[in-house]
Amino acid sequence: MRERSICCKPAESPVLQPRRGLLHWPPHAPASFWRVFFAVEVRSEEDYGAAGERKLAAKRGDYFAASTVVVWDVDVLQDELIRVYRASAPQNPTVFRRGEIADAEPALPGWTFPVEDMLS
Repeated sequence: MRERSICCKPAESPVLQPRRGLLHWPPHAPASFWRVFFAVEVRSEEDYGAAGERKLAAKRGDYFAASTVVVWDVDVLQDELIRVYRASAPQNPTVFRRGEIADAEPALPGWTFPVEDMLS
C-alpha cells in the first residue's frame, strides 16, 4: 500500500507537504486535484558544479514527469538570475536577470515577478 499523509483539514486551503522527496495528498483527494503547475528551486551552496547541476536536472525531470508545467531555477548565490524551464522545452530555459521581469507562462498566465525582488 502506498504511504499517504493528510496535510490539511477540509476547511483549510490545501498545501502539499514534502516527505522524503515525494509529494503526498489527503487519502480521499484525487491526484489530479493536487497537480503542481509551477515549482521553484532556490539553489544552495551544494547545487553548483557538475554534481549539483546533475541533481537539479534530475529534480526538474521528476517535476516534468509529474506533469509540472514550469520550474524556476533561482540562482541567488553566483549568477543572480532565474532560469525558467518549461515542460514544452525542458532543455532550453529562458533566463531572466536583475532588472528584468520573470514569468511562469503557461503555468500562471499573466503572472510576473521582478527578478530583483527574488535576489534581494
